[in-house]
Amino acid sequence: MSKHQALLLVWWPSHAEQQALEDSGGLPLVRFEVIGPTGQVLNQGRELLSRLPKDWPCVVLLNPAEVALLAVTPPKLSGKKLADALPFLVETQILNDPEDNFVSLWNVLPQSTNGEQLAAVVEKTRVRRVLALCKSQGLQVQSVSSEGLLPPELGQTWAWMSDDWLWLIDGQRPPIALSLSQP
Repeated sequence: MSKHQALLLVWWPSHAEQQALEDSGGLPLVRFEVIGPTGQVLNQGRELLSRLPKDWPCVVLLNPAEVALLAVTPPKLSGKKLADALPFLVETQILNDPEDNFVSLWNVLPQSTNGEQLAAVVEKTRVRRVLALCKSQGLQVQSVSSEGLLPPELGQTWAWMSDDWLWLIDGQRPPIALSLSQP
């Protein structure tokens, strides 16, 4: 994001919600915020995907239920070798094949004393489907993330509710997401 350009944040609906809309021939109604160059919220609300601004860089935030946050101990690799190894580090903690996922380390948390770090895991087909729909609507997607991976400012703790989730994030430990729809 340039110092003089706004950023569009889009909270993506769950897979089930998106599928229901597509089955009925509709586009997702998404929560959005337009963030100004100095971090202030310029505009926010809910809008059809097709009616969002097309001229700003966009960050898509996947539903928290679709991004697994797992503890891993990364090997002493870097670059492409580390990226290639990450899916296999979470293999015992996931149900699908490791190659079917995008896995990245979340470097905001300090590394634990035993070398564990937080890995974010999301299915490749889900990300590709979201990106294809955004591209078809002319959005300039710069990245795909999840609300739980947005780092709080140094020394602050975030606690907020978003639709069906209560989030607690302090930047020192893995984020906690509690479902508000479960009894």
